[in-house]
Amino acid sequence: GIKREVDLRYVVMDHLGGVVLDSDGADSAAGNFALEAVFLPTCPQSIEPIETPDGQLMYAACSQMAVGSHLWAAWVITPDLGTAVGSEAIVRFWLGLGGGLLFLGLIATAVAVRVRNYFARLNRIVAMIGDGTFEVQFPQSNAATPQELLRLRQIGAQMMHRLRQHGETTSRLVAELEEANRQLRPLAAAWAQIGEAVEILDSEGNILFANPACVDMLGDAATEPGTRSTIWEDGRSARIEECFARKRRWTGELEDIGQGGRRIQAVTVTPVFEEGRLERVVVIRWDLTDLRAAESVAAHTERLASLGTLAAGLAHEINNPLTYILMNLELLRMAMEKAEEPELKDAAQESLAGVGLIRRVVEQMLLLARGDSVTDAGETRQMVPLRRLLDSAVMIARARFRGQLQMSIQVDGEPEIWVREAELTQVVVNLVVNAGLAYANGQGSGPVDVEGGVDPDDGDVVVVRVRDAGVGMTPAELRQAFDPFFTTRAVGQGTGLGLSVARSIVDAHGGSLTAQSAKGVGSVFTVRLPSTPMPPAASLPAPPKNVSPRRLQVLVVDDDLRVAEVIARRLSSHEVTVAIGGLDALDLLEENAFDAVLSDVMMPDLDGPSLYDELSGRWPHLQERFAFVTGAPRDSTVARAVKQTGRPVFHKPVPQGLLLEWLDSLVMD
Repeated sequence: GIKREVDLRYVVMDHLGGVVLDSDGADSAAGNFALEAVFLPTCPQSIEPIETPDGQLMYAACSQMAVGSHLWAAWVITPDLGTAVGSEAIVRFWLGLGGGLLFLGLIATAVAVRVRNYFARLNRIVAMIGDGTFEVQFPQSNAATPQELLRLRQIGAQMMHRLRQHGETTSRLVAELEEANRQLRPLAAAWAQIGEAVEILDSEGNILFANPACVDMLGDAATEPGTRSTIWEDGRSARIEECFARKRRWTGELEDIGQGGRRIQAVTVTPVFEEGRLERVVVIRWDLTDLRAAESVAAHTERLASLGTLAAGLAHEINNPLTYILMNLELLRMAMEKAEEPELKDAAQESLAGVGLIRRVVEQMLLLARGDSVTDAGETRQMVPLRRLLDSAVMIARARFRGQLQMSIQVDGEPEIWVREAELTQVVVNLVVNAGLAYANGQGSGPVDVEGGVDPDDGDVVVVRVRDAGVGMTPAELRQAFDPFFTTRAVGQGTGLGLSVARSIVDAHGGSLTAQSAKGVGSVFTVRLPSTPMPPAASLPAPPKNVSPRRLQVLVVDDDLRVAEVIARRLSSHEVTVAIGGLDALDLLEENAFDAVLSDVMMPDLDGPSLYDELSGRWPHLQERFAFVTGAPRDSTVARAVKQTGRPVFHKPVPQGLLLEWLDSLVMD
């Protein structure tokens, strides 16, 4: 009994309330109603009367379905018939409603499958993007594709385009970065290997970077980034900024206290300007400490060499006149002893004492100039008990201070040393006297300790230490302590040769002499000497006893006539002939037979060693009857040639007795 056809409307909405399908279209009044469908109550499988915005009464049936992971709603809407309906109409209504719902279900299922596939494709695309693959295509769309999916596809396409651009930019930047790293790796290696200390500072002088060499030189704390560079300290900043104002670099030297102690550095500070503004500062430091030390040692060595040359020249020039002065004074003294002239005798004796003092000073100067040393008596090395040597030296030193020197001697065991006793005694005397004078009053009132014994670390070395608690020396004074003519005493109270001579003697024995000192604490001088015996040096044969008197024919060779004549007078008990130079000596040897030859060493025409070589070839019987008389230092070339001959050497001025003893040893031959 239905009077008119029932108009049915089908509406499908997604989970956000958006209309996916509307059977009436978007322009109808019912379509306007569809826009409000989001406000309709969700009544699954029920029919509810609703009123549209235009006041029309409608009936709506709703069903829900799963689309993907969301619930979509399907609505069937019909207007109110306004009349009573019979059972047939109701049946038809419900049949129509059921068919519509079935149709909607099929449509929703198809849509759901399509949407699910679409989203599955989107999921795969997103996964590919997550893996870094940007060359993908979004699903194609058509007229039936919902607007929301179209918008999603459009946004996705834009996103993919931007991702591709970003990927290309990133790839380019990565390539540029790799190329920059490739170029920077050698620079980084060079930065780490640069031997000079390099700092890069900002415009305020704060450290930005410091290479490893700089860290090693200045320490971690002084090179920490952000720390103010030490280059700006000690009032240098004004001078540096003045150079920067003229856009010039600053160079100079400075002393810096780093983890390695006091160091001398050469520094170059270079400003870096950008667009006229100071942006950075590059500081390069070179460590000059070792170089300055080497230069100081070289200068010191050169100065000592010059002093040695000067000493050798002075000694040679002094010894020649000193020889005939000494011998003539001895003749005068002997004559005064026979005459009854006590005043003249005393004057001669005082003159001899003065000559003896000059001679000792000259000997000390020669010790500075030569690398070895032999006493006038031709003293050879021998095993000497250390206790005896130290006792002798202490006794001499006590006499120097008239018994006022407080001393202690300690010798561990009974060590012996292979030395020339007189020379090593002089060394210890010099050290003890020097220690006694180290006290403020200069009278040796304080204690001086002398210690000796075998080195516990080397059984072949004997150690002697002389220790005082005097005024001590500053580091600068300590560095010059062994320099010839250097002294800290007042003028007239010291020659400055004592320690220099002592070191020369010790060096000649193959040992070492070192010093430690601190101002106000005192000093310790340490002598280290080998105790191993060595082959004895050439010495004069012992004079024979009960020799019958015999006059020898003696040739005296010297380029200084006065020296030669004085020696001849002192050897008046023999027949003496004087030759002025080596060539004159050869002429006399051709014409005369001689029993002995006494020759000077340094002569302008033919020196002593050359004369000996000539004599050895032409008059070999005189080889063992040849001796040298010289004032030359032993480090000269001629003096070394003399040493190689193995013949006795007498140093000017020569005491008369030594020459006579040597000639007497030849009488029995």
